[in-house]
Amino acid sequence: MTAWLLTLRSNANARRAAPVSPPQERLRAKQILSLHGRAALDFFKLWPDKSFFFNLRGDCFIAYSVATNLAIALGDPVGPEEEIEAAVSGFKRYCEDNGWGVTFYQTSPDFLPVYQRLGFKKLKIGDTAIVDLTGFNLEGHAMKYFRHKIRQLEHGGVRILNYDAPVSGETLVKLKEVSDEWLKIPGRRERAFSLGRFDPVYLRSTPVLTAEDAGGRVLAFVNRIPSYRAGEATVDLMRHRADAPNGIMDYLFVKLMLRCKEEGFKRFNLGMAPMAGFREREEAGAAERAVHLFFQRFNFLFSFGGVRRYKAKFATDWEPCYVIFRSALDLPKLGIALNILSKLNARQKFSDDIFCNG
Repeated sequence: MTAWLLTLRSNANARRAAPVSPPQERLRAKQILSLHGRAALDFFKLWPDKSFFFNLRGDCFIAYSVATNLAIALGDPVGPEEEIEAAVSGFKRYCEDNGWGVTFYQTSPDFLPVYQRLGFKKLKIGDTAIVDLTGFNLEGHAMKYFRHKIRQLEHGGVRILNYDAPVSGETLVKLKEVSDEWLKIPGRRERAFSLGRFDPVYLRSTPVLTAEDAGGRVLAFVNRIPSYRAGEATVDLMRHRADAPNGIMDYLFVKLMLRCKEEGFKRFNLGMAPMAGFREREEAGAAERAVHLFFQRFNFLFSFGGVRRYKAKFATDWEPCYVIFRSALDLPKLGIALNILSKLNARQKFSDDIFCNG
């Protein structure tokens, strides 16, 4: 197995790459998202590391990248529901014509029957943590810790500041200091494909919420991104200094969720807790559970430490996420491919027009 993985890595860059999508295709994808977007993950489908496959009618698209000779589509196709199956079928043929394996990464349960009809298999890879903002407040025994932490930090001079886009160059310098410290913490690194990374062009285009001390030193920050699900708020980067006070991210998230509730949002998406296991009465075959255990035990695709426990502090619901695949041999390729794509994304230069207008 080890020799096979080394060979796969060494040959990865020799494989046929995905075509670079011209600006007009990105514009078309953005227009389709404005009509048919369904999820927070859809925001990352417009990033410059994605190529686009469109159905014959041109009203449905799949955002994807290629590495290790494997096409990885991000989430589900976007378009009218009646066109989803045709788009998946067409993309499957397109990948086969190019000699690529094909996977869909972080899909919802919505179109599982479509994938299964077309011969795909599913592997649950985690759950998205959702907070019901309609009932979110600081009252009651369950919120005692958060009330105490807010009083403690604010008594020490910590405060929340909101920076609307475009974020100033001076503020970006402060945010980069925090991000650089965070990246030095063991186990932290930039990821890509289904998440953003610290880039001044990107951060300048999004609202940012910071926790700052009495002297104006930024202790932690999150940046808000649009969700294509109506009534949903979400974030991307969540970073803090190595010496930030204990509970600083709890403080920041509570304040952000209260702010989002005041703005009229109904739910808050905290992102996926990877490989979080199967819930009671959740369907999963023996083979799926065995593969799931393999990835969880060997930490192949993700870093698991504490992610679910942290998000469970706030989550009122969990929504399953899946990898859709044809062959079990594509699953190890997927882990390597995501790592390759993260490194490629880290070297990519962004331009201001990529993130304008969402």
